[in-house]
Amino acid sequence: MSGIDSQLRASFARHDDDIVLDHRFLDGAIQRGERRMRIRRRRRAVAAMAVVSLVVGAGMTLREQSPTELTTHGGPESWSVAEPSDAGVFDVDGDLFVAAVTPWRDELLAIGVVQRPDGTNHGVAWLTGNGIDWERRDLTFPDGCGPLDGVAVQGDRLVVSCHNVGGEPSIGVASTADLANWQIEAVSDRGVWFGAQMGAGPDGVVLGSLEGITGDSTRGATMRIWSSGSSGTVRELVGATPQTLLDANIVRFDFAGGTIIASGMVNEWPTEVGPDVHAVQRPALWISTDGRPFERILLDPGAQSVDGSGIVTGVAETTVGYVAVGNAGGAGIAWTSDDLRTWSNTPPVTEVDQRPARSLWGAIALRDGSVLAAGDGRPNEILAWLSIDGGRTWQSRGRGPDKIVRWDDRVVGVSTYPSPTQFWVWDGSG
Repeated sequence: MSGIDSQLRASFARHDDDIVLDHRFLDGAIQRGERRMRIRRRRRAVAAMAVVSLVVGAGMTLREQSPTELTTHGGPESWSVAEPSDAGVFDVDGDLFVAAVTPWRDELLAIGVVQRPDGTNHGVAWLTGNGIDWERRDLTFPDGCGPLDGVAVQGDRLVVSCHNVGGEPSIGVASTADLANWQIEAVSDRGVWFGAQMGAGPDGVVLGSLEGITGDSTRGATMRIWSSGSSGTVRELVGATPQTLLDANIVRFDFAGGTIIASGMVNEWPTEVGPDVHAVQRPALWISTDGRPFERILLDPGAQSVDGSGIVTGVAETTVGYVAVGNAGGAGIAWTSDDLRTWSNTPPVTEVDQRPARSLWGAIALRDGSVLAAGDGRPNEILAWLSIDGGRTWQSRGRGPDKIVRWDDRVVGVSTYPSPTQFWVWDGSG
């Protein structure tokens, strides 16, 4: 198993009991190297045939894709590709996995890891102030630290998670103000750790990691969560009961005012024990308001999930309530709520030709009350999905990026798959 393969799988705390969704998505990310290079060369060869250029805000040049490249359904809102002034800035010697895209200081940062043909890995980042002029920075992370297990911004510092700080089994963070000099802080020096996840809210950075009983299985593992405020003080946030965070797997942190919303799933194990015994993953949320202990809410995966399995990949707060997105029974699904505690599921998300989205993630609430998400709707293709009714129904808006984020007054994205050389701008309401 290659280095980046093992890192990616460890970052999601997956073993043989994993949900099909995550294996399929990670396998595609890990094995896409040669295919992506062919796609990239073909795209560059035909780039001059593009099409119509226009200028939007800050001198950003966009190209509208032809109908064969991009199909939208039911409205004008869609993603447009911004051509970089120097496309070569994204060339890498190997296979690139973009771990995160985030506003940092006055710029947008894309950060990830490159696996070279010889199997070694190195860090890389790109910075832009306008979406067309990009500066590349090659990174050297401290041992045991990197962006694959989470990235957050705290003030003027970029923060990544760390495993085995100082060579000892531990969990911690590394932060930098210049992408060159790193300060490492151990958070906990005990336990066997499976992956990590980070988020940056209004009051500081939140870090979560699954603490196992042994290194062979996540059965009986407990999710531990820490919060670091602007003063730098780190404190652990606990569950309302010992079972609240037991067998939990958190993949994302979102924030609504003073409430931390953790999305993921619960591993529900059968009573028997053995190599062929697998857990059922129940879609779940954990919420903590004003530092109080986390509550756990299990969500109904709907009739499309025969065994009740599913996962929540994120939550967005809209003008009419909350929308959670994810996967259940191999199909994209959303849930809606007025209060974060009582949720109703929606029908599986499908296109107009009834092809389903296999998953939804990265939900962002737009100013007009609609919700934008990414999803894998076709083989080897990421699509944009838009809901104009608070998450109850969804429509495909054609191809788009898989990493999406709000940047100033715009919603933008960066492609990880199938090509990391594209920067996208949402044409609809931000």
